[in-house]
Amino acid sequence: MKEKLKKVYYCDFCKKKGMSKYWILEHEKSCSANPNRKCGVCGKLGISKKEVKKIEIAYDKMINKRKKNNIGYSFNGEDVKEFKDKIDELQDRLDCPMCAFSILRQSKIEMGDADFQLSERMTEWWKEEAENEYYSQDY
Repeated sequence: MKEKLKKVYYCDFCKKKGMSKYWILEHEKSCSANPNRKCGVCGKLGISKKEVKKIEIAYDKMINKRKKNNIGYSFNGEDVKEFKDKIDELQDRLDCPMCAFSILRQSKIEMGDADFQLSERMTEWWKEEAENEYYSQDY
């Protein structure tokens, strides 16, 4: 029988792990849970704590109203709309779905409450990027 001891490397920000130290170090640079990340999509650096706080405040407001009204697990439609509007406003301002997702991930909200469809938003973003690149070419 052979027995080998191998090192496993873990991301300091999320649960990702791997056998390659280099790969994990590269992952950490753009990990969506890293507040000082370099976005692999838009290239922007870092996430503003102010942006994270805005989302947390909107979320807390929604949760507190739910508790105050003893609604149980359902939400007041008006509060949900306000919260979702904040998320849409955030994405529009950042113009990057990955940066918006990163802010949501770093805040203390429940991702299910955010109803943020990253794959759909990324598909739309890449489509717009392709169109912009196509129309900016000189013929």
